[in-house]
Amino acid sequence: MLRVFRVETEFLEEQIVNHDGDIEPTASVLNGFVAIACYCRFLLYGFEENEVELQIGNRKMLRKGLISQEIAETFITVPKDFCCPISLDLMRDPVIISTGQTYDRSSISRWMEEGHCTCPKTGQMLMNTRLVPNRALRNLIVQWCTARGIPYDPPENSDSSVEAFAAAMPSKAAIEANRATATLLIHQLARGSQGAKSVAARGIRLLAKTGRENRAFIAESGAIPHLSKLLSSTNPVAQENSVTAILNLSIHDKNKSKIMNEKGCLGSIVEVLRFGLTTEARENAAATLFSLSAVHDYKKRISDEEGAVEALAVLLRAGTRRGKKDAVTALFNLSTHTENCFENDRSRCSHRTSWGSGK
Repeated sequence: MLRVFRVETEFLEEQIVNHDGDIEPTASVLNGFVAIACYCRFLLYGFEENEVELQIGNRKMLRKGLISQEIAETFITVPKDFCCPISLDLMRDPVIISTGQTYDRSSISRWMEEGHCTCPKTGQMLMNTRLVPNRALRNLIVQWCTARGIPYDPPENSDSSVEAFAAAMPSKAAIEANRATATLLIHQLARGSQGAKSVAARGIRLLAKTGRENRAFIAESGAIPHLSKLLSSTNPVAQENSVTAILNLSIHDKNKSKIMNEKGCLGSIVEVLRFGLTTEARENAAATLFSLSAVHDYKKRISDEEGAVEALAVLLRAGTRRGKKDAVTALFNLSTHTENCFENDRSRCSHRTSWGSGK
């Protein structure tokens, strides 16, 4: 019964969060249902699961249940190009920056106000801070919304802060259920058995995969110190879930400082990058460094961490396609700090990675 419950609810979760965007506003009710179902699952069945089942769930993510598949077929996903690369939300006011990338005005304005002078997506230096309205994309978004009966009120001018898609925001029931679930999960991370901690880390990983509210609350509730300790676990499932949970939490800008300021956390992330027990754990550690390096002041600290640059270089040569992409982007991000010099690391890892040899 527990396995059926988990497969059905987690499949619905995956349908909501794995589409590179949000779902239509009418699905907010489903969001609430899934949130409450997940809370009930942990409340009723606890945190002790068979390790084999947990690994299967981790790798498959997940087989389609009959009920959940029937509901999932009613989803309408937002096209990836309509979502802001920073917030991952549908863009209300798309604008083009000097590198040619498009972002939602509110997100990229906040990025620039924080003192950043690079493109968040490419890492290129910004030639200027001009924001050019992407009217063609905005018109496509309007057409797409109109065809599906989704309310959309495009801004009349660049200073508009229209709260479009308010209906797509999580319901109060969903928010409260997710908060209750996060509280249960963090309690297990702090005091549960090793098996329970692994289950809880996976729950945090999924819960933090979407929604700024979830990411903010999970971090504010004290999950990061416990996830940091779990990074050194000899259990590959627990390690993979903990580093991926930290990666998901790092998407929320305010959480980056919490991760960087947690004693030993950065070093543990680098250790997973160097010696992680699974390929996914190592590559998600690289993705975490890429996410954290979006903050200019952290680039020097990351590159100064022993073995970080060398491990990224190794991953650049031997990782999967996704791993190589995260590694090269992280390295580029780090290189944009004027005080970073990779000569020593380059010489150390040259024979391992054929750095600069063109091989």
